[in-house]
Amino acid sequence: MNRCLGIVGLLSGLLLAQECGIIYVTPTGASSGAAGTRANPANLSYGLTLVSPSARYVRLAVGTYTLTAPITLPLDSVILEGGYLPAQGWKKTNTVSTKLVRTAANVEPAPPRLTAIQAIGKRGFRLQDLEIEVVDAPGPGISTYGIYLNGCRDYTIARCKVHAGKGGDGVDGVPGTNGAAGAPGGAGGLGCKRCDPTTPPYTNLGGTGGSSWSGGARAGGAGGNGGARGTGTNCVFCSLCDPSVISAPDGQNGQPGNGPGAGAGGAGKPGLCYCSNGLNATDIINYFNNCPTPFSDPTHTGEDGQPGQDGQDGQDGQDGVAQFTGGYFVPQDGTDGTDGTDGSGGGGGGGGGSIGCIPGLGGATYDWNSPGGGGGGGGEGGQRGTHGTHGTAGGGSFAVFLWNNGPNGVFKDCRLTTGGAGRAGIGGAGGLGGAGGAGGLPGNDRLLTGGSAAGCEGGAGGRGGNGGRGGNGGRGGNGSPGVAYPLYQHPGLGTYPAIVQNGYNPLEPPITVDNLSACTYQPVTLATSATGSYFVWNTGGDPASATSTTATVSYSSTGAKTPTLLVDGLPYTYADFVLIPRASVLPQITASQPSVCTGTPVTFSTPTLADAYEWDFGGGSPASATVQNPGPVTFASPGQYWIKLRVQTACCGWSPWDSMPLLVVSNPTVTLPPDTFRCAGDPPITLSVQALPGATITWTYNGNLLASGTPSIQASNPGQYVVTVSYPGGCQATDEFNLSVLPAIPVNLGPDLALCAGDPPPVLDAGFPGNQYLWTLNGVPIATSQTLAATQSGTYAVVVSNPYGCTGRDTVVVAYTAFSVDLGPDQQLCAPSVVLDAGPNATTCQWTLNGTPLATTACQITATASGTYAVTAQNSAGCSASDQVTLTLGAPLTAQFSGPTSVQVGQPALFIDQTTPTPTSWTWNFGDGTPAVTGTATPTHTYTQAGLYPVVLAVSNGLCSDTAVSLVEALWDCTTLALQASFTTTPNPVELSTGGGTVLFNNTSTGATHYLWLFGTGDTSTAISPSYAYSQPGTYTVTLIAHNYNCRDTATQTVVVQRSEPASPSALHSIGGGLIRLYPNPTQEAFYLELPPQPGPWYLRLYEATGKKVLEEIFSTGGLQTVFVRHLSAGYYLVELEGPTGQRYRGRLAKE
Repeated sequence: MNRCLGIVGLLSGLLLAQECGIIYVTPTGASSGAAGTRANPANLSYGLTLVSPSARYVRLAVGTYTLTAPITLPLDSVILEGGYLPAQGWKKTNTVSTKLVRTAANVEPAPPRLTAIQAIGKRGFRLQDLEIEVVDAPGPGISTYGIYLNGCRDYTIARCKVHAGKGGDGVDGVPGTNGAAGAPGGAGGLGCKRCDPTTPPYTNLGGTGGSSWSGGARAGGAGGNGGARGTGTNCVFCSLCDPSVISAPDGQNGQPGNGPGAGAGGAGKPGLCYCSNGLNATDIINYFNNCPTPFSDPTHTGEDGQPGQDGQDGQDGQDGVAQFTGGYFVPQDGTDGTDGTDGSGGGGGGGGGSIGCIPGLGGATYDWNSPGGGGGGGGEGGQRGTHGTHGTAGGGSFAVFLWNNGPNGVFKDCRLTTGGAGRAGIGGAGGLGGAGGAGGLPGNDRLLTGGSAAGCEGGAGGRGGNGGRGGNGGRGGNGSPGVAYPLYQHPGLGTYPAIVQNGYNPLEPPITVDNLSACTYQPVTLATSATGSYFVWNTGGDPASATSTTATVSYSSTGAKTPTLLVDGLPYTYADFVLIPRASVLPQITASQPSVCTGTPVTFSTPTLADAYEWDFGGGSPASATVQNPGPVTFASPGQYWIKLRVQTACCGWSPWDSMPLLVVSNPTVTLPPDTFRCAGDPPITLSVQALPGATITWTYNGNLLASGTPSIQASNPGQYVVTVSYPGGCQATDEFNLSVLPAIPVNLGPDLALCAGDPPPVLDAGFPGNQYLWTLNGVPIATSQTLAATQSGTYAVVVSNPYGCTGRDTVVVAYTAFSVDLGPDQQLCAPSVVLDAGPNATTCQWTLNGTPLATTACQITATASGTYAVTAQNSAGCSASDQVTLTLGAPLTAQFSGPTSVQVGQPALFIDQTTPTPTSWTWNFGDGTPAVTGTATPTHTYTQAGLYPVVLAVSNGLCSDTAVSLVEALWDCTTLALQASFTTTPNPVELSTGGGTVLFNNTSTGATHYLWLFGTGDTSTAISPSYAYSQPGTYTVTLIAHNYNCRDTATQTVVVQRSEPASPSALHSIGGGLIRLYPNPTQEAFYLELPPQPGPWYLRLYEATGKKVLEEIFSTGGLQTVFVRHLSAGYYLVELEGPTGQRYRGRLAKE
């Protein structure tokens, strides 16, 4: 071939191949028309529309590509490969990146997300040498996905740098509004102080119910009026009073509060008419000196109003729970909380009864009749708190997200990063419910006199009920937090995890690859500009290595190729950096004959379709051709000739050469082995010849056609065998072979032999005297004679050989049987019978007992009598054996006895043996540690301690033994046993408030072993001297039950448990006599202080009984102040208040 013509053809092929199934893309490429070529590349969006079944390979130039929507792979087997340099003839580099940036535009819905590249249900695709970036999510709950693959398989992501921006942060919820506190109820009227007409008037009106924010809907009930001042001072004595003009009016009922669950009003109480009690003048004088005070008498004191019901707290919202579902990460917002409900108003206190009918002694005294105190007004319910709103969810961040993918997904040398998960929005706090208004104080002048009445006064009014607390609003639920995964793989059923291989080295030297055609067998140039003195390329192709900065290599197979570069001994691997997606068209040569005679024409052809052909016939005529199927070719000289062909295509250029050998012959030869003979029965003789490919081989036997087309046959019959080998063109060769067959030697050793041990050995005879013999026993040679005595069991074989090498052989099995009987040793047995067996090999047996034959031929019998048994047995071979045994048999015993089941301690008990049959020896054990009793069948035994005892009898008759067990209970005589229960208690009575209610019980019982204490509360103890802590006051009956086995005694005492509680203060007192009101007291949630209306600071401190300070608050002004104590434990606390001028007030608070 002309060398220049070949180079021109190669360059032409490369130029034609530049567009073969490859789409070329740049950041500024064409958006329409005939684009996507090297000369006129397309932009990315247009280039992706050019992908088709015949063009799936997209080469992207370096630079930045802006994505306003995700790239969706349209077909299977699509390749997106970056790193190309259009200005350098579309060489590929690793120094400049192809960067795809997904912007915040066009957020994808349901769930909201930004995705750079996605493939759904695709296979066989590849993303190579790309830098993929997704910006941070632009809003709450938005997730970012760099690469999203769903239902894909057989894919490769190689040398890609993927970064997913931060997931969108959630938005916090709005907190709820606190409810307003309820207004306190008004105080009831105080009644009169000393019933002196000169004293300013005192009102008996009930206090008003608290009402503010609710407009009356949750107002407290009004307190009942106290009974009006009684009459009767115009009378001198009760006996002279007109019943129509004396009176003691009753107090009125308090009004109920408002709202659901409002507190009921307290009942007003009746007045007290002294004349109705039969009073006289002496009584009146006594009142003046020591006036009774009905406010302490519940008969005339108004009942307290009931508290209003607290509002219910609102429900908290549910936190959002993110899920991986439907192929995506789905964030979830929280839910709103719900509002609390309003508290209800407390009931008004009932009015106290009045005092009337006190005579005036003819005007000698002033009017001592008194009105009752008014009931306090109920407190208003607190307003509900409103709900907090929900927080929204945070978005996820996924560099790579894999869902429900199939096998063979691979990530090679990729760098995957995220900007982090989106923060969850926090739900808003619920608003606090307002505190309920405090109930108004009852009317009664004791509040003005330090707690004690100064004169005759009416009944106190009832305290107003507190308003219920408003319910707190529910918290808004938090949004679900986002998540961040560089690589998320969904663990679903049937999902295959991707294979991750990471050997990326960020310090890899710069290289370029010139791989224009991307075909097999085409030149690929690898080059590096790295600094160094020693370079080695490991190409993975042909050649396998090179030692310079540049290497030209070709690859024989398609696929991704991974070259390795060593720079001064340091290796760097470039995973899948060279892609060979297309296979070059390879030629195939077909010849009409693989071998021919000289001068005979042969034709060559190829089924390969190509644009051009080049044949080289290597010495034939003609010497070459340039068509697909050239004409005949002849060869004048014998020898081996190589026929070669290569083809050219537009996309891949010239293929490598294909070649095949052609053999040319002139005078062929063929050779068979020399004539010979074989013995009858020997394996056939194989005849074979060698011939060149294309030869025709024919075999004949005694002149008749035997076989054709095969180089070998099997010769077994006597006669003449002839072979002929011929070649195209008429040249051939022939040879013959003659075979004789000698007869075999029929050796017969007879049938197999079964003999008894001790029989005379048989003599085996091979026959055919005068030949050679070889005997074996079980494969081991033992003799070379014609005959042999068989003295052992085994397989005997003989081979007889004649002088011609022919042989005969036979085998016989000789078996000697060794037979014996073993009846075992002589036996003495506790059994009615025993089985005697002559063994499994015995077939017929003759038995005798003490020399007398037994009427049986069985080889297994049951012996029921004592004596000497003998047997003579035969096996299936007729061999005999004998044995004998002496047996002594005994009757089994069944042990049993009679005796009492219970007996009194100190009294003898009789036990009687009832064993069958009668034994000859007895051993008794009575279970109480006393020595065993032997030699008697009817013993007696006396127990000295109460208890349950096992009685054991062991019997024997020399051969047989047995045991019987029975239980007997020994009981005390309780009338004579010194058993007495008694105990003492310390302390008794016991004080709960100081001693904790613990009582020590000292057991002084005698004669007992166990105890049971009953403390009167349902609790018990089995300790000897326990202690017990009572928690409630009362009178308890304590019982001690003392036990000694079957006897018991009981002792009982009464324990008094009491709690001495201090009076509940309702005011703080100073040393100088000042008073500051504190209410309610006792309390659970809070209390109010009515400070003087003067500026502070006021210091409030609460102390435990130990002196530990548990609360301190500072008030900058006076007036009504609220103090919350719900966090304190129940109990009594010392309250200390210090005013702005240093004055101090003290009192006690009861916390429930």
